[in-house]
Amino acid sequence: MAATVLLCDGAAFVRDLFGDALEGAGWTVVARAETGEAALAALRRHRPRVAILDVVLPDRDGLALIEEIRIAAPDTAVVICTSVGDAAVRTACAASGAAVVLRKPVAPARLIEALQAFAR
Repeated sequence: MAATVLLCDGAAFVRDLFGDALEGAGWTVVARAETGEAALAALRRHRPRVAILDVVLPDRDGLALIEEIRIAAPDTAVVICTSVGDAAVRTACAASGAAVVLRKPVAPARLIEALQAFAR
């Protein structure tokens, strides 16, 4: 069985770029969510191994979403991919429970490499 991943990013092109690359690498993308609310619904339904999030989302702060995911699905690893350049924000992501924090632009190959620790 392929490892499962949930994508949440406000930009459709990022969801498509990452989703297509992950599927090509053998991951099962269970949802490509635009909002935190949609991500939480998909998370509860699918219980993915990994959730990939941006910090900036249309409906909520990604830091708050990390905490919501940690409560709703503590076994789901959170990976942050963000263009926010503030090191304090990236540090806060890690402190909130993100297993990996990557700064955009992130090449799909780099993302896949970062996820190898979570593959089953």
